[in-house]
Amino acid sequence: MSDSGGILSSVSLDRRRLLEARMSAPLLAGGGNSEPGFGSLPAKDASNGSTAVRENGLLVKTTAPPPASDEEVEDSVGSFSSASNDSITTEKGGVRSAEQGKGDSRKRKRGKNTKLEQFFKRQGSQKLSGKDLTIENLKRENEEMKRQLEDSVEAAKKASEEAQSLAGRWRKALNECLRSAETHERAGREREFELKCERLGRIGVRRTGTTLQEGWEDGREAREVESSLSQIKLEKEEIERQQKELNKQLRKSAAEGSMPPPPSRGKGKFVQTTAYLLEQTEALRIRLSVLRKEESEWVEKKDSLESQKALLIREMRRQRDEKASPFNNMPVLHDRYQLTKLLGRGGFSEVYKAYDLEELEWVALKVHQLHVYWSEEKKNNYIRHATREYEIHKTLDHPRVVKLMDVFEIDKNSFCTVLEYCRGSDLDEYLKIHKVLSERESRNVISQVFSGLSYLNQQENKIIHYDLKPGNILLSDGQVKITDFGLSKVMGDNDDTAHGMELTSQGAGTYWYLPPECFEIGPAPPRISSKVDVWSAGVILYQMLYGRKPFGNEQSQERILRESTILRESLEFPLKPSVPADAKAFIKRCLTRDQRDRPDINQILEDPYLRKAQASSRSVGNNQSSS
Repeated sequence: MSDSGGILSSVSLDRRRLLEARMSAPLLAGGGNSEPGFGSLPAKDASNGSTAVRENGLLVKTTAPPPASDEEVEDSVGSFSSASNDSITTEKGGVRSAEQGKGDSRKRKRGKNTKLEQFFKRQGSQKLSGKDLTIENLKRENEEMKRQLEDSVEAAKKASEEAQSLAGRWRKALNECLRSAETHERAGREREFELKCERLGRIGVRRTGTTLQEGWEDGREAREVESSLSQIKLEKEEIERQQKELNKQLRKSAAEGSMPPPPSRGKGKFVQTTAYLLEQTEALRIRLSVLRKEESEWVEKKDSLESQKALLIREMRRQRDEKASPFNNMPVLHDRYQLTKLLGRGGFSEVYKAYDLEELEWVALKVHQLHVYWSEEKKNNYIRHATREYEIHKTLDHPRVVKLMDVFEIDKNSFCTVLEYCRGSDLDEYLKIHKVLSERESRNVISQVFSGLSYLNQQENKIIHYDLKPGNILLSDGQVKITDFGLSKVMGDNDDTAHGMELTSQGAGTYWYLPPECFEIGPAPPRISSKVDVWSAGVILYQMLYGRKPFGNEQSQERILRESTILRESLEFPLKPSVPADAKAFIKRCLTRDQRDRPDINQILEDPYLRKAQASSRSVGNNQSSS
């Protein structure tokens, strides 16, 4: 076989050698000076893979290039075949024509392209496989995170349910504790009430002819006091009779002008001498003085019992109202407020002491009830009245005003307002206990009251309380708070203090504390201003200092209205107890009958009497801070 045939055989048998031949292309294309024939391959050293070629007549050993990959071999074969298609001989010794070479070249190119496509497809598949792997990993991580999140949510939900369950158990336990404590306290109050009734008395039923009437029956201590006072009265009457008799005898003895007989030394009737009569007179005087002192003590005890009696009657009514209340079973209202003790009842509302189960603090709940037998008009009027009270009260925030905290509906016939709870009592109960307050304490209380009234007067639309009285002034550790804005009036934009506003609800209020203008009857409704509250405060100060009201003290509201007491009675100050002159002068200014001459809130705050109270408070504060 010729050399060309050997080359072709080599191409067909060892495709890598073709690539090596291509790498040695300059030698293959060399002239007749080269030893190897045209197209022959360089000699290859089988031992180390090196190739020997001649260069300038010398045999040079070169290092073979690294083996090519299959793709590079295919590339080289195609290029080599295309470049030498005119000179390649077939196995039969013939040379292919140029056309046949071009056809083979196109086939090889197509094969090459197909393999390249397969190569890139494999590379793309590998890249896609890598992306798919990344996506799968992300999916797995996402699923894992989702599972962990679901586990966390489930754990949180379970923890929340456990916390809610625990909170529910604690809340239930707190409810039971509050109810149990209140039940125990109610039993204690009832026992204490019965003991007081034994001491002080109770309301009983008496038969008068064919009718039964309720009347007060005195208790043990009350009967004892009355018995002692009656006995002292009888003894005083006897002493006074004896004194008159002795005085008569002394006058007779003095008229006769006789000397007293000598003392008798033997048996016989005792002769009353002038000296003896004088001794008896002095003894009776001393005994009468002792009886008067005892009588004063018993009267003081009677006054104390009367104060206790007033509180007992108040507690009796409270317990009666509590037992008759639809909320006597201590329910939880609004799923939040645990009712306990009824604090009081007035008009169509009840005030309960309650515990806020969310804020964990005591509050006062004022429950407004509409009676089912009321007409729709009356219901609407009451709702309008209560709504006005709420609208006024909800905007107020001052240390001297009870704070309104919430409002909610109970059912279609009742709703509730939640108020700040004040420990202690109201001024009315405080006066029933103490009867009369010192001037200093009274001045301090009324100064705080005017501080609250000043705040009401500073609102954009001035507020007139209109129902200021001891029952609407709460006392808690010496701190005063004004409450109950049910009758309050809001002055309009066009109303001022000088001209006031029309009183459209004449007849409402507590008559002992209302000024004369509220009782005036004329063709037009009377006009009022904040001076109404100034008058009321003056009445309250008078009552604290003297233990009685200045007008209509023993009268009922019906009698005050019928007899026009407030319009007719004049202001008088009792001799006892002794009250400073500046306090009396302040009361006179507050109780000026003509409202045109009466000071308003701003003017009364500048009064020297109140400024004295403020200076005293500052002095006490400075002393406490320095100590």
